Amino acid sequence: MNKIERVTAVMEGRKPDRPPVSFWHHFSAEATAGPQAVEAHLRHVETYDLDFLKLMNDNRYPRPTLPSGVVAEVHDLEKLSVLNGDEDAFGRQLDLIGELARHAAGEFLMTTTIFNSWSTLRQMTIPDRGPTVRRA
Repeated sequence: MNKIERVTAVMEGRKPDRPPVSFWHHFSAEATAGPQAVEAHLRHVETYDLDFLKLMNDNRYPRPTLPSGVVAEVHDLEKLSVLNGDEDAFGRQLDLIGELARHAAGEFLMTTTIFNSWSTLRQMTIPDRGPTVRRA
């Protein structure tokens, strides 16, 4: 079985030739977007011969354009504007997904984190500390 067949077999409840293997990793701040992020993810798949890729999402939802930069009280929620979904860091994440999808086509499947509204709101209540990058 190839990587896609292996993962698909498991998702369809069939027995694969072996369990699919994958794990994820937060890359350095320089590899959260652009060509460096694409290269880091592809090198990760190749180095460990992963069956599928879980993309890292260190490009968080854009911060609110409030004077304080944070949602501090319930009335601040009324000041949030509707976004298109491709602004700022979100747009960089979409670009990363698109570029990796082109590289992965026919080779392996991918998944990514989509933060729920509660997690996103919780992040908007604390001052911005830059990208969330965990180092080994």
